[in-house]
Amino acid sequence: LISLQNITYSLYTVHGNAGHEVVVTYGPDGVTFAGASTVDRVFVNALEDAKGVATTTTQTKYSDLAMKNITQKIVTNIDPKNLDPNGNPLVQDQQIFVQTSSGLVETIHQIITAKTLDFLSTGDAKSQVITTYHVEGGAETLVGYSEYSNRLFDSSHNVTGQTVANYTDSTKTSLVSAQELRYSGFTTTGVPAHETIATYSDSSFKTVTGVQDILNTTISAIGNVIDMTLTKYSGRNSGDRQTGDINPVGLQSQEMIHNSLFDPLGNPKVQDITTVYYDSTGKSVISTTYVHIENTYDIYNRLATSLVKTSKEASQTSVLSVQNITY
Repeated sequence: LISLQNITYSLYTVHGNAGHEVVVTYGPDGVTFAGASTVDRVFVNALEDAKGVATTTTQTKYSDLAMKNITQKIVTNIDPKNLDPNGNPLVQDQQIFVQTSSGLVETIHQIITAKTLDFLSTGDAKSQVITTYHVEGGAETLVGYSEYSNRLFDSSHNVTGQTVANYTDSTKTSLVSAQELRYSGFTTTGVPAHETIATYSDSSFKTVTGVQDILNTTISAIGNVIDMTLTKYSGRNSGDRQTGDINPVGLQSQEMIHNSLFDPLGNPKVQDITTVYYDSTGKSVISTTYVHIENTYDIYNRLATSLVKTSKEASQTSVLSVQNITY
């Protein structure tokens, strides 16, 4: 057993969509409380109701079983005017709020757009553009413009493959990164057990600069990754085709990461990382490092402080260095 969820549905529409949903999640023992959330949906016309596309969807996450302590709220709005002929959303407006000592504070605002008729029969968008704004003190600052394409999905609507080109703005004159991604082995929280990421230096996805292979071996009931292995490679097989498997070549390093504590937003507070570095052949070990890290974060999921201890051995009894870092 990975998790146990008690889900309650109510306020059904004519087409059988639940207007209110309560999810209480327990750990592997089926008893220990892990998290709670609610989802509220509002449908304003028959087409939206028939397609299951709500005008407003509000997801609220709580840290307690009584659901009195909110940690995060995500509000997604879809104007009925922005639906294609099949009822799929062409524009979505999403706001993310985080709980602080002074109440809920908006931190991120995203506009998600898709092209007319660029949807699968399942309602999944084959391509999307996401414009992201950082919100601080009510003021918005553009921080990213991302184009998602070549999307593949499983039967549960999880994205199993896609390419992503990230730019500073919609002019696309400054490329930040270009990646091709594969995901598999999804849990009920939507977190994949396996991820492979190929990074390119160009938006045409021609020149590979590196590949990361990620195995999330232990995932908590609410989707926090407790144990993961991150393996880095210099490139991918030249025979690979885009949208196919990513086969990495040129082993460089491998990190075994154990996250033992998390903040309310899922950021790891305590990490133990063992890193093995390989020579240019990928066969001989050059060195191994053992690092213990204690982190704190701000409401924007940015690191605020880190205490980093580097040791000679896994027992971490012989500390080589200690760093206190403030961001």
